[in-house]
Amino acid sequence: MTKTIIKTIVAVLAAALVFSCEKPPVPELGLSDKAANFSASGELSKTIQVTANYPWTATKSADWITLDKTSGESNGSFTITVPENKSFEVREGTVTVTSEGLTETVTVKQISPEPSLVVSEDLYEVPAAGGTVQIAVTSNVAWTVEVVVDWVTVDKTSGENNGVINVTVQENKSAQSRGVVLSIDGKDQNVSDLVELKQLGAEPVLSVSPDTVNNLPAEGGTVQVAVTSNVAWTVNIVTDWVTADKTSGENDGVINLQVQKNINPMGRGVVISIENTTSNVSDLVELTQLAAPLSRQTDSLALVAIYNASKGATWKADKVWDLTKTIDTWSSVTVDKTSGRVTALKITAASTITETWTLPEEVGYLSEVTDLRINSQKLTGEIPESLYKLSKLKNLYLQNNDLTGALSSKITDFTELESIYIDRNTNLSGSLPSNIGSMKKLKNINISQTSIGGSIPADLANCSALANLMAYSNKLSGEIPDFWDKLPNMTVIQLYGNPGITGPIPATMGTLKKATGIQLKECNLTGNIPASFGGLEKCGNLQLNGNKLKGVVPAEVQAHANWKNDKWKVATNILPQQEGYGLTTE
Repeated sequence: MTKTIIKTIVAVLAAALVFSCEKPPVPELGLSDKAANFSASGELSKTIQVTANYPWTATKSADWITLDKTSGESNGSFTITVPENKSFEVREGTVTVTSEGLTETVTVKQISPEPSLVVSEDLYEVPAAGGTVQIAVTSNVAWTVEVVVDWVTVDKTSGENNGVINVTVQENKSAQSRGVVLSIDGKDQNVSDLVELKQLGAEPVLSVSPDTVNNLPAEGGTVQVAVTSNVAWTVNIVTDWVTADKTSGENDGVINLQVQKNINPMGRGVVISIENTTSNVSDLVELTQLAAPLSRQTDSLALVAIYNASKGATWKADKVWDLTKTIDTWSSVTVDKTSGRVTALKITAASTITETWTLPEEVGYLSEVTDLRINSQKLTGEIPESLYKLSKLKNLYLQNNDLTGALSSKITDFTELESIYIDRNTNLSGSLPSNIGSMKKLKNINISQTSIGGSIPADLANCSALANLMAYSNKLSGEIPDFWDKLPNMTVIQLYGNPGITGPIPATMGTLKKATGIQLKECNLTGNIPASFGGLEKCGNLQLNGNKLKGVVPAEVQAHANWKNDKWKVATNILPQQEGYGLTTE
């Protein structure tokens, strides 16, 4: 070994001896912070600086605390992180650092989150057909769903944190809109939100079944009507012979209609309305009821109705009907002894009825009447339709009253009628029906001094039994048809005082061998007297004056015996015409 080596070893040993005699350093431990505070979200971290001259260790007191390192040899650091706090309670923990018997503590504190609960939409509108809506819930709490109606269901009644609720809304069959509020409630944390559902109403509908009930028996009965609707409705009945067990209802329902007995010998009908005026929907039920059988009782009802309508108590004293006695004792009434039915009503004595009145519909009950005469009895108003149901009528006399309205074409329903006298009713209008020829038994027509107009129907030629046509001082117009050769029974023709009658005198009128009077004066007839008038064998009254006739009277006419002996009063009743016209004999 060299001296150099030996010196070195000696030096080292000497130094070691020197150091072995010094004391170890005093342990030191310090932390940069003694507290680490965190928000509920735990988003930030906290780094703690460690000052130490000896190795150290860090220990956490709770699992929710995370350390990036738990030890070090001397000076160093560690970082504290915490996750989101979902507990809704403040939580605290510690991180304890130890080194050589020294201890330092970091207090770790995390505040609790604010509870929250919100829904994606607070209002949903749903069509009447219904459907499903989705409600998105954003929350950090547990929650429940409360539904208070039976037309809404949910696929879940509770949940936690974020979630989706599927809400099913049933069809709304009502015309009324409806709504409900759903509550999503985090009760434990005193948070909640509301969702309003609004559903439209369906289109308003209202229908009834059946809507027509025909030929209900006269005895009456009950009719059940089913109402199909989604609105409230009312029942409107405009007669007193039908009543309903209810006058209103809502949505679907049943109405029981009670139909009273019909004691009248005429059928009747009524239209009943079931309606909702607000929604402007309605439907109708049409009822018809058969007539009561005709009888002596219904004849009595008709006569009493006539008596009441004409204020019977005011009639002439000797004509007043005693309602306490049977109808066969009443004046002007004829009753068949076998059937007990009324066959004739003749109120003809002058001014029997003293006050104006209207013929009631009940006159149509007198189905066995063949002769109806109410002359000069202050009768006003229109001829009731029911009168035309008297199919056995042979004689109809309503003369010298104040009837109004138009003569009905239903007069041809009188197929048995022989005589109709409605003259001297100045306000009676209309015209003779075009099918008057169907009245084969008609013998006498008197419509004089009325306001009946129109033309003389060509169909009158088919009334082969016709004997007397009296239609003077009316409003007839047009030409006189040339069909008189088809009416061999004609006796009297009175068409005078109708300025609307024009054209020539029909030649066939001269063929009427039974004619006793032809009065055509004061019209607007033109031409000359037909030569055929020379053959009017029995005509003692011929009036042609006041027309527009001109020319020389045919020799055949001048040769007539009544011309020669001036029975026809030629100078006043035939030759004079309107100004500018005139007949001559040469």
